[in-house]
Amino acid sequence: MAPATVRVRLYAGARAAADRSFVDVEVPAGGLSAREIVRRLGSQCPSLVPVLRASRIVRGDVYLTRLSARIRPGEELSVHPPYGGG
Repeated sequence: MAPATVRVRLYAGARAAADRSFVDVEVPAGGLSAREIVRRLGSQCPSLVPVLRASRIVRGDVYLTRLSARIRPGEELSVHPPYGGG
């Protein structure tokens, strides 16, 4: 049986820091808090840690205001770092 995962999509500076567009994070069947998933993401990709500190985390199309939200296997998160431009 394949391990249960949450796919974390990376955008802009997060994609550049990790040199890939997504990372799969293993989670138990009951899920984990978004905070713990972000912590595990930083452990898997240490180059992302500085970007994660300034980023917003999104589940579906909703920005999480609390990283205590429980994320279950099969769900998807996105990392949106600050964007620049004009």
